[in-house]
Amino acid sequence: MPTLTIGGMERVMSELAIYFAQKENVEVHFLLMTKKERFYELPANIRIYEPEFDFNVIGNRVTAQLKTLSFIRKKIKEINPDSVLSFGIKYNSFVLFSSLFLKPKVFVSDRCRPRSLGLVHDFLRAVLYRTAYGIICQTEIAKEIMFGITKHKNITVIGNPLKNFNIPENTEKQNVILSVGRMIDTKRFDVLIEFFKKTNYKDWKLIILGDGPEMPKLLELIKKLDLSENVFLPGNQKDLSEYYKSAKIFAFTSNSEGFPNALGEAMVAGLAPICFNFVAGSADLVINDKDGFLIPMGENELFIKKLQELMDNENLQKKFGLEAKSHCEKFSLSGIGEQYYKFLTQ
Repeated sequence: MPTLTIGGMERVMSELAIYFAQKENVEVHFLLMTKKERFYELPANIRIYEPEFDFNVIGNRVTAQLKTLSFIRKKIKEINPDSVLSFGIKYNSFVLFSSLFLKPKVFVSDRCRPRSLGLVHDFLRAVLYRTAYGIICQTEIAKEIMFGITKHKNITVIGNPLKNFNIPENTEKQNVILSVGRMIDTKRFDVLIEFFKKTNYKDWKLIILGDGPEMPKLLELIKKLDLSENVFLPGNQKDLSEYYKSAKIFAFTSNSEGFPNALGEAMVAGLAPICFNFVAGSADLVINDKDGFLIPMGENELFIKKLQELMDNENLQKKFGLEAKSHCEKFSLSGIGEQYYKFLTQ
């Protein structure tokens, strides 16, 4: 991993490492590629390695990259593991190049939406990913795209482990529509607020959790649309359970995800989801008309219509919520961890 700073990729890798380390006769080593303050803590039986140098202050980028390649290769040779798992769309090529002609089986996984990284990175990915023993994608569409790039024969799809807030089914709900995410343009929270304005929203609240550069713009939009009594932006929250307990609907207007953790966690919590069929991941979670509404991208009026239908139909909210919770049980840490373990030890 590049770092253990706060982030979705870092959370998943640390949870997997802990899961593996609890197994009998399994030894886990955690190799960090840069020196940065750690957010996620690992138990003492997981050995952590990090370089003595700081990538960002070496000065010459080429020198820093060469030192990093050397550090990775040296540690892999020293540890001599059975398998290597690497996360990070820009860092996987480093690991694959560093491990060329070494014994361990190397598995890689991109952790963001399928996209171009520019000519150099795209070329390196197309060439070096073919040397991997296996490739892990988070969604079916990501697998299709990755096969088109690499023609690799050992690609599997494994989603992310989702947090379970263990909310009882008989919990009393309020007329709350919830959304969660970093306030950046691809999340399109401005679109969600505008959609909400076009519903019969008077007895409802829209709560959007998160922070980011779009916050001032969103606050101005709320004021402009005269929604200050109905739309709330509480910022980042360490404990989301109270929000999931009170909300009935989870509305998601993002147009781009690697794997939509916020959507999945809301479904595990029993909220009725409505989202666009974006790239990538929503179709891996939401089955349209069974456990939520999956709206084709660009069908804005249909999104508003279906959101209003959910708001008006409490029985539909409960039906979707129960189906969503059942559907997403397969994304437990034990379930996802075991899928990873079996793939890494093939």
